[in-house]
Amino acid sequence: MSPSYLACRGICLRIPLCLDAIFFGNAAHFINHRCCDGNLVDVPVTIESPDRHYYHVAFFTSRVVKPMEELTWDYRIDFDDDTHSIEAFKCLCGSPFCRGASSSKKRKKRGRK
Repeated sequence: MSPSYLACRGICLRIPLCLDAIFFGNAAHFINHRCCDGNLVDVPVTIESPDRHYYHVAFFTSRVVKPMEELTWDYRIDFDDDTHSIEAFKCLCGSPFCRGASSSKKRKKRGRK
């Protein structure tokens, strides 16, 4: 949601909003990150509500997933972004397309871990 949409409803966000399912959440808690080649795709879905600004996110497989195979999705994190107060996690996805592997080398050069 845009800050102007929130402001006109009396809601003020002073810090970035981060949804984290470590302590609370639903089955999406079990979906892990993988750069560019995850086996899930996300589709925003409108819900029956008078406010059209709220969506649910539906996940669908992009290919046949084997029983007990890890469910993965690209969180679309910019590992090179230094403007946020919270540093992105170290990516260990193992994908040949991993964006975090090259970024961790850049962070070491800049003095970040």
